Amino acid sequence: MDRRKFNQLAGLAGLSIFTGQSKLFAAQSGDRGSDQDSDQGAHARQKRGTPNRYLVGAAYYPEWWPEPEWEVDFRQMHELGINAVRMGEFAWAKFEPSQGRFDFGWMDRA
Repeated sequence: MDRRKFNQLAGLAGLSIFTGQSKLFAAQSGDRGSDQDSDQGAHARQKRGTPNRYLVGAAYYPEWWPEPEWEVDFRQMHELGINAVRMGEFAWAKFEPSQGRFDFGWMDRA
């Protein structure tokens, strides 16, 4: 089993435990009471800057994989319902390959 198949199966299993579904979709405001209550809740969340949906995230380390694989990885994360990705927290050696020389282009591409 390759890493992509494993991640896909593990992601689906984890999301199904969390949601009772094979994929996580944005929360439907109509499922939580009256439309007026939902509109007020949505307005309050928007005012606070919080999303109107669940954030389901993953850590991804593009520096570990060849660039041609990134598109496949990101597409599969999207298909699994992942809508937030944390990247770059351990990549300082790649950001600054030599003293005082910085390269952020690879992260821009990712």
